[in-house]
Amino acid sequence: MSGKVRWFDRGFANGRNRRCLAIGAPRADRPHARRNLSFGKLACRLIGGAGSGTVGIEEATMHTAIPLTVSCKPAPWNKGRLTGQKRPLKPKDVWAIRVRLQLQGRKRDLALFNLAIDSKLRGCDLVRLQVDDVCAGGRVRDRGTVIQKKTGRPVQFEIMEQTRASIHDWLSKVELRNGRYLFPSRFRAQPHLSTRQYGRIVHASVESAGLDSSAYGTHSMRRTKKHRPVSRDRGG
Repeated sequence: MSGKVRWFDRGFANGRNRRCLAIGAPRADRPHARRNLSFGKLACRLIGGAGSGTVGIEEATMHTAIPLTVSCKPAPWNKGRLTGQKRPLKPKDVWAIRVRLQLQGRKRDLALFNLAIDSKLRGCDLVRLQVDDVCAGGRVRDRGTVIQKKTGRPVQFEIMEQTRASIHDWLSKVELRNGRYLFPSRFRAQPHLSTRQYGRIVHASVESAGLDSSAYGTHSMRRTKKHRPVSRDRGG
């Protein structure tokens, strides 16, 4: 719109003033008049002349200069972080983590670490394991079977001898009964260990071995089993 905005103060018989807005064509008698009148000055002049009772006219172009705002995009969440699939742990790193967990007496974290590597379960399935899923008749089973939360399908996994020993030590410490969660939470509001706490345990264990925790995660446990050393004294 190329016209100008004109404000009028009209007096009435009852003494009240009424402010009206009129849009008209540019004035031909003032071709060189200043047109970029700020809204602040316009408001001050209108307010100052409203109480005098006289008729005042203020003009301003519709194309008043408005400062342009520069959009600031937020920094991406993965800036400076390693993205993509997490690395698997090497055999020497696995043994280093196990030794440190044993020396520190962290029986729960050691059982959780060993079982995560053997079972290759997702974090949501691992923390929901119950005692009777891995134990029968007071002893740890050689194999376990659980229903996956994501797919709803059963999955069977093998429990190695070292893992069975760590689970036995953990069960003897907490005295868990059948039907209870294998890794209960320390908070009463949660029945079992949360996946977030499981991730913290993995990162702390990786850092204890002198590795970069940002390069590893809970998914590294699922990929580590392929890199475990195979005993050569088996039959064949």
